[in-house]
Amino acid sequence: MIFAIFLISLIFIFWRPFQLPIWVFSTLGAICVILFGVLGIINFHSNDIWTIFSIVWDSSLSLIGLIIITFCLESIGFFDYIAQHIIMLSLKKNKKNNMNNTLTLNTYKLLILLFIFTSLMSAIFSNDGAILILTPVILAIFAKIEHSTKTLIATLLGVGFLCDSASNALVISNLTNILTARYFHIQFSEFAQVMFLPNLLSILSSIILFFIIFWKVLPKEFNIKSYSMLDAKISQTLFLFCLILLVCFIFTLLWAESLKFETSSFGILIFAFIFMFIAYFKHKNHLFAIIKNAPFSVLVFSFGLYIIVFALHKDGLGEVLTAFYVQIESYGEFAPFIVGLLSSVGSAFFNNLPMVMLGDLSLKQYFMDYGGSENFLYAHLLACNIGAKLTPIGSLATLLWLMVLADRGIKISFLSYLKFSFIIALPTLFIAILGLGLK
Repeated sequence: MIFAIFLISLIFIFWRPFQLPIWVFSTLGAICVILFGVLGIINFHSNDIWTIFSIVWDSSLSLIGLIIITFCLESIGFFDYIAQHIIMLSLKKNKKNNMNNTLTLNTYKLLILLFIFTSLMSAIFSNDGAILILTPVILAIFAKIEHSTKTLIATLLGVGFLCDSASNALVISNLTNILTARYFHIQFSEFAQVMFLPNLLSILSSIILFFIIFWKVLPKEFNIKSYSMLDAKISQTLFLFCLILLVCFIFTLLWAESLKFETSSFGILIFAFIFMFIAYFKHKNHLFAIIKNAPFSVLVFSFGLYIIVFALHKDGLGEVLTAFYVQIESYGEFAPFIVGLLSSVGSAFFNNLPMVMLGDLSLKQYFMDYGGSENFLYAHLLACNIGAKLTPIGSLATLLWLMVLADRGIKISFLSYLKFSFIIALPTLFIAILGLGLK
């Protein structure tokens, strides 16, 4: 019965009948689970609800703060400024047609710079924040250059995948990271050290595989009208000031860790208010749009979804997963890859948020009862971030990305997505997990 509630809740979350917000369906599912608990089917206690809320509130507020910072920077032209310089750095030297005022861009240089930009965006502003901002920026760039539809789709697929595959760098890079780090009390610097090599390998393999897959589709160069260059609304002084603030933001998180301050959302929200003040100073009207579009409902959504997942865990699925982790210990160095494969399949078909929660709960029980390798935890997390890209419903970032594209009249077919994802996702994941053993 609990599994049926879980499946029905997921179907409604993905389907969104009547265009209702997704938190409505996770909340209804949670209410159903709690009602069954009252009837004795699941032994839910008040401290279970409090445990769930203590895990979710800080993680959700952290994500809200990160997306507000992203929206503020986008509103003042911070990302347009970077995109403009990416185009300028991609120009081919001594290749200008003076007759029609056309400049030539090196395709591979442009894409590599875009991918580096994407990786940094995903690391600092989370995969969700990165995908929401980068998609319009890429569409704006391609609106200025001569291109085919296949080239645009290929670039969007590459950037969309990289937003998730590069979201392993820091605790703040993905909601799955924030949830897991808080649940297992993983420090900011510790997480960054462990995930540095896996994340680097993930980025490199993603980029290399992208060029292998699409080398026939990509032209050697793009043409752009010199007067069509992106118009950055931000001054160089304000850009540098915001850049310094972002550096201070990262160091603040490290400083908070040294003080044993566990709630990362506090520091993130302080910087969110600072950037909101800057956005208000630059464009007063934009601030209200930023506040309106901020995903405050993610707190309710995550809380409701976690109640359903916690019920699944208590209903016996947690014991099954814990037993599975015990069984695969005998596979030695191959065990993390098996964990990654399981979490990938679970994330791809049931979304990575429920899967990361289920895995975290079961792994904690496994560590308490049997010890075990921490590589299991990080392999599970890598799979929830990278393996989730196997299907369009695997991650919230992918769903947001498809919604943004649909609003712009761009449709990527289910088959086209699967062709790309099945070739790139698992090899990238296994190379990243290999990095755990090499660290």
